[in-house]
Amino acid sequence: MLLHLTGSDWADGASHAGVWAFIVMVILAIVLFIRSRDGLSSPRNPSRRLQLFLARSALVVLLIYGIACQLLQPTLHTAQAHSLENQQHWQDAVNEYTLAGQQAPDGPDLARVYTAWGLALNKARHYSEAMDKFAIVMKDFYTQSEALKRAQAGDIEARLALGKQRLQANDYSTALTYLDDALNQSYCDDNCRQQALSIEATTYYQLGEAQLQTKQYDSAVTSFDKILNSFPHSPEAGMLHGDMAKALLGDGQDTRTNNCSEAVPIYVRLSKEYKDTPEGQKAQSDLNAPQQVKGKFMNTESRIYSQIALTSGLMGKMSKDQVFDRWDNAYQVTAIQSDGQFVFNNVKQGDYDLMWYSEDSSARYVEFIYDILSLSPRYQAHVSPLCPLDLGTVSNAHGSSML
Repeated sequence: MLLHLTGSDWADGASHAGVWAFIVMVILAIVLFIRSRDGLSSPRNPSRRLQLFLARSALVVLLIYGIACQLLQPTLHTAQAHSLENQQHWQDAVNEYTLAGQQAPDGPDLARVYTAWGLALNKARHYSEAMDKFAIVMKDFYTQSEALKRAQAGDIEARLALGKQRLQANDYSTALTYLDDALNQSYCDDNCRQQALSIEATTYYQLGEAQLQTKQYDSAVTSFDKILNSFPHSPEAGMLHGDMAKALLGDGQDTRTNNCSEAVPIYVRLSKEYKDTPEGQKAQSDLNAPQQVKGKFMNTESRIYSQIALTSGLMGKMSKDQVFDRWDNAYQVTAIQSDGQFVFNNVKQGDYDLMWYSEDSSARYVEFIYDILSLSPRYQAHVSPLCPLDLGTVSNAHGSSML
């Protein structure tokens, strides 16, 4: 029996014992042969029959024992594997089942051990290692339906748990990666989707809040919009109204600084969808506010023009009185500086025509430029919400003067 303890496992110990049984059997056979020649079988030996019976019986027992030790190798591997599995010595159990002859894809015990191993790792919160074990079952043991189903459920549990872990660590992008991976699995059922989407909504909300705190307003708007569009019935969707208004205003102000025209849709959305907030009301006030209009007048004549006006109703071929009437009733008049620069402040939104003015001791002069075909003024100011207007260069080349 001690020989059974000399191997690396039960089967190896039995193999050693079997080999020694064959060796002892051979030695015993040789001794029996020699003793037989020396008189063991002699009629004068009164106990010869008993001695021969015992010797031959020993040879038979050793032969049977040696053969049994070799034939029972798979059975011993399986028995030890079961014992190791019950002790949760997973890798050793896998090794014994493999030595017993099990292999993918038709190894039910191997599939069961890998699945149980993964579930134990899940319980110990070693989720990444657990996913590796489940992946072995799903890839290599696809014929084992019961183990496969348990492995798939364990894999979803691990992915969701990893998403929660990364969320708690404020690692939002990695959390979303795990959650999206779970949702993309073909075995993610309705319960899986419900859990993953709930965690995703929370992740996007916390991400948006963090981005708002660090003044990443455009990113915060994107995160909050993801909740409104993908999770409209989540608790988070009802919580973000005020913070979304703050994010939109911050985004609008940042955008307005760099590219004013692109900020207009942001302000319009804020004023319409969040008009019950201070930010929405400020957006509406900014949208309604008058704007600045500026430009540079380039004079190509000897006459010096000192003023320029925003007016309306100019058309080519108007009479002198009509043109002067448009000047006298202009919306706003401002001075032309010595370098040609001019600025209109607090201009109400709308469309205006430009005309300019000169006078000397003998007369007044007004002028504007119009298209010869349409008769429309060439220089017009379209004052829109939120953005100041730079007209660039306004020139009186080829102008039509009116005294």
